[in-house]
Amino acid sequence: DADEPAWKKLGRAWHEERRGFPEGAKIAWPTEVAVLVMDIVERTFPKATWSFEEADCARMILPNLGTISVYTKRPKGVELEYQSLEKRVGSGSPDSPGKPKNSAKTRGNKDFSLRFTSVNHVPTLLSVMLHLLKTGSLS
Repeated sequence: DADEPAWKKLGRAWHEERRGFPEGAKIAWPTEVAVLVMDIVERTFPKATWSFEEADCARMILPNLGTISVYTKRPKGVELEYQSLEKRVGSGSPDSPGKPKNSAKTRGNKDFSLRFTSVNHVPTLLSVMLHLLKTGSLS
């Protein structure tokens, strides 16, 4: 569709490019950082898929765990946030169990957030955090 935004058309490629940053922003990290962060997340959760609904963020829904959000258009660094299922979904009422909470109330409600500015920082720290998350040791 010609009216579809570039980030939806390009998917992951959009998040690996220097397009879409605030005008005049000084970007403090190389594009390889975004590539590496997304590669490690994909290798850790190979059955999950990315959602590219937002220009600045790629999200991966992890069944029975929560959501990983990778913000790729922030000048200070690539930011990975994890929000557990418990923080993402409200208890709901008996007639609407599991109903998502109001997004305005859950924006700051994350389990952890990591910012990467160098490819040297990514592999060890992110791999350890994601392994702990996958094995349930982080909760």
